Amino acid sequence: MSFRDELSSLTPTQKQIQVKATSEAQTNARLDYSGVKDLLRSKAQHNEYTTIGNHKYISCYYPDSYSGEPEAAEYVRRVCETRTTMHRRGLFSGQVQETSCVISYIITNQSAYDEYLKELQRLAAEDDIRISVVGYNKLEKRTEISIPCCLGSTLLANNYMYRIKLSVSITF
Repeated sequence: MSFRDELSSLTPTQKQIQVKATSEAQTNARLDYSGVKDLLRSKAQHNEYTTIGNHKYISCYYPDSYSGEPEAAEYVRRVCETRTTMHRRGLFSGQVQETSCVISYIITNQSAYDEYLKELQRLAAEDDIRISVVGYNKLEKRTEISIPCCLGSTLLANNYMYRIKLSVSITF
């Protein structure tokens, strides 16, 4: 066996890489789903739900701490493109420089992200839980955006306030 053949045998094939990525995505989805169920149990135990008619409704974000992100963040990258423009404020005032940012959420590994979503939706369907991956900003009136997306122009100060979260709701 030549040294080249030996090196070739040590490197994984494309199929092996794909199988490993699929397996990791499914494991990540199961980890997140387990955390979602624990969060919903905790909210139910602490009576953190809304009553609508004869039904109880819980709506929340996972993870519920602002700093954490679910495993889905592994497949999503936040990109900020800064733009600087000069504006004239008034007739006699000078020009003012304004910096804004266009924020985009880009899927870095589409096949693994699709596998993650498929497994997460399969698990959620068994328990009738609605889950979606969102970009969430707690500071700006608790806004959420779907992923992937482009936010358009925002102030530079807010460009990294969005975190990847799972939007979760259930009626029971």
